[in-house]
Amino acid sequence: MTDEERLQLRKSRFNAGTTGHEPKTTIDALNLLEELKKKKLERAARFGVETKEIVDLKLKQRQQRFGIQTKESLQAKKEERRKRFAEGLNSTNVDEKDAHAKLAAR
Repeated sequence: MTDEERLQLRKSRFNAGTTGHEPKTTIDALNLLEELKKKKLERAARFGVETKEIVDLKLKQRQQRFGIQTKESLQAKKEERRKRFAEGLNSTNVDEKDAHAKLAAR
């Protein structure tokens, strides 16, 4: 048996358990990792295994159901309010000169 044959045999032996397609770039590797995480999460949910992701998801659903304020919900409300008031300021027909004059008169 030559060295090349040994290397080929070793390569086939240790790569036999992989998913079949190896990632060629970092983005491919990241997509593969996300896909595997999603599969594990689905399997855990199917068999009733409590993982950190499942517990967090249940907690968020419970908070939404009972109207509990979280940091994310407060940030979303603030962002909606900011957008609403920014649209209101942009839609009015106020001259900047008149606004500055009124401020200066105060």
